[in-house]
Amino acid sequence: MKILAEKNSNGANNDVRKLLSSYLDGAVALTAGKTKAEAKRVIKDYFKKADKEGLSGADAAMAVSEKEKALKEKAAAYDFKTKMNYFSDADTAPLKESKITEAVAAAWTFSALFANSGTVAATVFGTLSYYTVKGVAKEIAKDVTESKTDAEKISAQGYADIKHAQLALKLLKKEIEAPVKAAERTKYKEEAKKLFAAGYGLHSGGLAALTQNRSR
Repeated sequence: MKILAEKNSNGANNDVRKLLSSYLDGAVALTAGKTKAEAKRVIKDYFKKADKEGLSGADAAMAVSEKEKALKEKAAAYDFKTKMNYFSDADTAPLKESKITEAVAAAWTFSALFANSGTVAATVFGTLSYYTVKGVAKEIAKDVTESKTDAEKISAQGYADIKHAQLALKLLKKEIEAPVKAAERTKYKEEAKKLFAAGYGLHSGGLAALTQNRSR
């Protein structure tokens, strides 16, 4: 499946752009139908083993930047329910009814104990653990946002594909930028050495010495 149709432009080299699309398509194909956590593990493994030859340097960086922007725009176009569907793994993980049952039981128990109190809800949620509340909230969101029609399933899968492509893109971007950042760190260290050699280091008064010399 093509995540993003290629367009002719004056931007990144078309060959590099195609290599990038192929890399992303591979990541998306492997993560179809998987939960967020599973997809993350698969993509990390895929990134280590994928053939990334040709995806380095300025052209690759530009292609990644283009794709990053395009995927962000496409993701923003999806409605809230579809996004919540992905967040809650609504179409990819079974509903854990036990958590909802436990929460309801707890609510009834405290309602009985504090039947005449106006703070029943606060008492219930204050007593339940953070994990339970968070887990139940996610399960409820899953139940509400689960795809009911073919159109909703297609939309949910399309959004999931984009999010998985973004994960794979993030790993590649980090690798492409690594040499540049390493060079910047080396340059910074060299400049720092020159400053120390010129007497601007801490042993000569640090910034105070630099300020004094500049004021002369």
